[in-house]
Amino acid sequence: MTPYVENAKVTYRMALADKSTPDDYAVTSMPATFIIDGKGGIAATYIGLVDRTDIEANIKTILGKR
Repeated sequence: MTPYVENAKVTYRMALADKSTPDDYAVTSMPATFIIDGKGGIAATYIGLVDRTDIEANIKTILGKR
């Protein structure tokens, strides 16, 4: 993950799934991306490829709701 994060210049935290994640988050398709808010809740879900502009705008919106 580190080379991707460095090359893409990602400025937010990222985590990869472990074996229990698909069950914990009811993942039915891959890839699946979740934005987790500051309280640990799912703030947004993306199934399929994620558009960087869209996800970054959503993250900024969520951070603004603090």
